Amino acid sequence: MTAIIDQFRTVHCASRKGIVVMAEQSPRLADLARTHPVLFVALATGYGNPLRRAAAIDAALSGRRLRRVCELAGIPFCLRSVPRELCPVPLPHAEWSIDASPVLAQFIPDDPMTLCNWVPAIFFANGAAGEEFAMWLAIRHELFTRQYLSSHYLLPIAL
Repeated sequence: MTAIIDQFRTVHCASRKGIVVMAEQSPRLADLARTHPVLFVALATGYGNPLRRAAAIDAALSGRRLRRVCELAGIPFCLRSVPRELCPVPLPHAEWSIDASPVLAQFIPDDPMTLCNWVPAIFFANGAAGEEFAMWLAIRHELFTRQYLSSHYLLPIAL
């Protein structure tokens, strides 16, 4: 249990409580921290629609496949490769389709600095202007190479 919290040591203190509660509920939920850190953090920190989040947690508890849990939560399955230390908190809400994951998988940056900015930016872009805009933005890695990029810089483009 302490190992899970240590893995998310960069997470803001206010979100750590949700992570602890999630990890303590069940070994299956704690296992999400290893298998899909973005999904784990999203579920632990109140991401998105409460009914969808509850359905995803129930599915994880009942041993459903990870891909199905992601679909229920609205988190792209392909983001399971994002390391724990680069999981954005809070994760901006977005409505992802089931078809988003294979497309996004092609554009996941290799560089950790770029990836750190890329994940919250594509979620913000989707929430602000839809999935098509998020996909358009996902290709443009050069926008995410700065040390810290506030997603609010994307708002004029989204408009």
